[in-house]
Amino acid sequence: MQSDRLDHPQQRSDEPRSARSGAARAQRPDTHRRLAQPHRSGDPGLRPLPVLRNPCARQDAAGGSPARCRWRQRGPEGAKRVSRIVVLAAGNDARGDDGIGPSLAARLSALELPGVTVIDAFQFQVENALDLDGADAALFIDAHLSQTEEIVLAPVAPAAAVAVQSHALSPAEVLRVREQIGAALPPSWLLSVRGEDFSLGAALSAAGAQRLEAAWGALRGWLAERLSGVN
Repeated sequence: MQSDRLDHPQQRSDEPRSARSGAARAQRPDTHRRLAQPHRSGDPGLRPLPVLRNPCARQDAAGGSPARCRWRQRGPEGAKRVSRIVVLAAGNDARGDDGIGPSLAARLSALELPGVTVIDAFQFQVENALDLDGADAALFIDAHLSQTEEIVLAPVAPAAAVAVQSHALSPAEVLRVREQIGAALPPSWLLSVRGEDFSLGAALSAAGAQRLEAAWGALRGWLAERLSGVN
């Protein structure tokens, strides 16, 4: 399993979300944390889950033709039903495939699922440890350049330590911070998507678009195991 640490360039707090649009964007607060907004995804509409769970094997997949696009879930099968889930997504949609996390967060936020809190940020930080208060389960979402598998959905445990003066944390380090302050640890998972290009101003790559759809199916499946009314 690859490291959970973010391997894309650290983002500045004043960097715009989308340099491609040319439109002025409101600056983020210093915490870099906010609830995801549905309008940020640019998604024309959600398709039924049976299509999304394996989009790369169908003609309507991104790119218009079938492609090899797989995701692997690690860990025990059979999840406990819960009442509150916190989903934290990291990334920057002004940096190509680094926008996969924010796009997934926006889609999920648009569903307005009861009991699901969606938080979208440039990167995971110390303050995210407090966002897990009262959560029965947590899911971190991020894109990475270094992993070999296209999509991985795996449990996350607290790290042994947190890097001194680290500004951006991995999901494991966020859990370690929570452990250090004596707070309860919810069962946590990481949905990690392999990206191809995180260049500033780059568009979502063709491979990234395919993996976005496959990751959306994986996310919906993960939620359906834990919440009633999700299919």
